[in-house]
Amino acid sequence: MFKLLANISAILITTTTLRAGVVMVSEVRVPSSGTRPVSIATTLVGQRNIRFDSGPSTNRTSTSAIFHCDRSSIINIDHERHTWSEVDMATLNQMATQLGQAMKEMQEQIRQMPPEQREMLQQMMADSGARLPDSSPPPKPQIIRTDRHKTISGYPCTLYELHENGRLTGEVWVAPWKATGIRRSDMAAFDAMKTFYRQLHESVEKAGVFIPSWDTAEVFDQAGGLPVLVREFDPNGKLLRETLTRSIITRDLPPETFQPPPQYTRTEIPAVPTPGQ
Repeated sequence: MFKLLANISAILITTTTLRAGVVMVSEVRVPSSGTRPVSIATTLVGQRNIRFDSGPSTNRTSTSAIFHCDRSSIINIDHERHTWSEVDMATLNQMATQLGQAMKEMQEQIRQMPPEQREMLQQMMADSGARLPDSSPPPKPQIIRTDRHKTISGYPCTLYELHENGRLTGEVWVAPWKATGIRRSDMAAFDAMKTFYRQLHESVEKAGVFIPSWDTAEVFDQAGGLPVLVREFDPNGKLLRETLTRSIITRDLPPETFQPPPQYTRTEIPAVPTPGQ
């Protein structure tokens, strides 16, 4: 379930005609990897669909996540196991309720921990960019423009900072649309994702679960361009990971781009585990 929620940055809808789309290839790095990427992320954006591929190289994709805008469902593909699953909003609402109950039990277990054990757990989660579950919503990130500029991957970029409660949580270097060769309207599928995210967040928050996030579509509109470099920090200001976009191109995306391979097997979404399982 946690992997599923994390994958909800994935989007896709079936198209009936061949249309030009946007393809972005990015490198994901962590401090321990130095300049070597730990994974390659490819984002394919159709007129009303988006697909996120992730794998160790451009020639090897491990997982894909696809969101069907019209029917508001998510397809998760495991290319290692040759399987795929699909979940819609109704199923996510049900899973959110189950997750809410599991989180309440986890909160109770954490409250009963000795202080030193709780502090150790809190540090471990902070190192991974997470936080201990509680019943309070995370602060809404502020997107602040700075006067810093530099060229990244050949694109002129401006730095925008993400702040929560006055604390720096991220840096986003943004290239203006004109410089990237694409238009804001080419990324309209992200608006459908924004609506889906909002519905999902409302559902899980009713269950007492709060998911910290920043909205890609909101960055598009506030910054007036496309993120080229994104850097994420933990609560102590330590760099967690960075995503560097290496290339942005337009090309035709056939309908099968946004469907699981026909030879793959469909599987059911696993139930939300309860603490101790």
